[in-house]
Amino acid sequence: MSLDQHKAGTFRYCPPELLSQLSFKADPSFDIWSLGVLLYRLVFGCFPFDSDSWRHSKDLIISGKLKFPKDSPNPVSDTCKALIKVMLNKNPSKRPKLYQLIQHPWFLSNPVATMMNSTMMQQQNTMMSFFKQELQSISQEEVVDEEY
Repeated sequence: MSLDQHKAGTFRYCPPELLSQLSFKADPSFDIWSLGVLLYRLVFGCFPFDSDSWRHSKDLIISGKLKFPKDSPNPVSDTCKALIKVMLNKNPSKRPKLYQLIQHPWFLSNPVATMMNSTMMQQQNTMMSFFKQELQSISQEEVVDEEY
């Protein structure tokens, strides 16, 4: 099995409960985890639980011990890091729902200019808009699914 594959999805985006085989039932919290991995990758340029070996990466994901790179070329706001932390919570019941994500301060406020250069601010604003649109779209689909 390659480092990017898992029987239930793309390995690096799988939540710890799936990799540890505690749950195989599809759950919206799986999606929140995967979105958290995606956001981490977008802002830091790497995966949150990265390793050269499949086994070690799996162990890192299952442990849920999140670390942020110290040598990031662009500063990342504490608000963005807080959002990533809550999305990558090891406990699926403590991950926010999609509608809660849209209300997170990272989506509701603009980055502080003094913390980032103008290019990074523009990239992060564009990313926030795209991410928010995707979450709203998914959230609307989730509400429709729950009605049936």
